[in-house]
Amino acid sequence: MLTPNQFLSIAEQGGFIEEIGKYMLAKVCAQHQAWLAQGIDLGWVAVNISANHFRSREFPGLIRNILHTYGLPASILRIEITEEAMLAPTHDVLHNLEELKKMGVLLAIDDFGTAYSSLEYLVRYPVETLKIDRTFIDQVDINARAQGLVRSIVGMGRNLAMCVVAEGVERKNQLHILRTMQCNEAQGFLFSRPLPPDDYVQVADHLAEQLENSKMVL
Repeated sequence: MLTPNQFLSIAEQGGFIEEIGKYMLAKVCAQHQAWLAQGIDLGWVAVNISANHFRSREFPGLIRNILHTYGLPASILRIEITEEAMLAPTHDVLHNLEELKKMGVLLAIDDFGTAYSSLEYLVRYPVETLKIDRTFIDQVDINARAQGLVRSIVGMGRNLAMCVVAEGVERKNQLHILRTMQCNEAQGFLFSRPLPPDDYVQVADHLAEQLENSKMVL
């Protein structure tokens, strides 16, 4: 079993990353179609897309075709891209951002805070979600400066009317602090480790029940 960190960079260098992206988008949509056919609606799903794949002018057409193939609304998808894709945006990147926005596909900046880039794109581009990198969340309950930085990012995101997500939440203390900051959403091993589809529905239902009266969304 290989983790993404072990093969994604090789896939990028070898030119296979777009094939992996296409495969994952199709698998995700096929699984959601199967769940909906069973009367199970789990809401939207996030899919990470590499910067190289996102820069392809054909990317919006790929999304449109996959959604059409599986009869799914665009709102079911949240495409996550890293800050790298936003650096020195080309015409194709700007085109893709606008086309996805028109389709109704949600856009998120993943691993926010790990790239040396201007914050201008937060104002200019149609991105609805900001995901704080786990590097900062890991220290949020034990390091005052990390906590201050996360608080600032949450506040910035809220001021820009963006949904802010904390990545890599593993401890209850982290979740408590994020709640006091009014962070919108959280993800991490505190809730669940990665699961196969057959187990996911039951775990998601259990977590939704636990968080029903909480402002933190799974």
